[in-house]
Amino acid sequence: MRVKHILINFAKKHKWRYVVGFIFLVFNSTITSLMPKIIGAITDSIAEVKPTSVVYKYVFLLVASALGTFVLRFVWRYLIIGNSRNLECHLRAKLFKHLQTLPINFYNNNKTGDLIAYAINDIQAIRRTFAFGLVGLLDGFVVNTISIVLM
Repeated sequence: MRVKHILINFAKKHKWRYVVGFIFLVFNSTITSLMPKIIGAITDSIAEVKPTSVVYKYVFLLVASALGTFVLRFVWRYLIIGNSRNLECHLRAKLFKHLQTLPINFYNNNKTGDLIAYAINDIQAIRRTFAFGLVGLLDGFVVNTISIVLM
């Protein structure tokens, strides 16, 4: 079975973890993008000498936003990056199973170090791409879109 098919099957099997993780990522990026507006409202309230209750309202909103981003970031990282660890374990198990089916002659013609490097480095690269590559792509798109809308 080719790696492409293994990845597609894994993504289909765990699609809800990715969907929910990306939804939390979008909410997290949205709240993070709104924080400068809240800080601006705080400084404007102080500069305009508004009642302290207004300033406290904005400070409370800022603290709630920070706590919200903490929780949302934890959830999306757990779902997306945690699931990429599951993918890494799945790929290693598939590779090990495949290596056990190969004839002895294969091991005579290939260096053990190369096989270990494939098992470690290449699978880690796939995991990082599946986790941080997807996250970076979506997060960058969402943050840029929201920033343009807010401007």
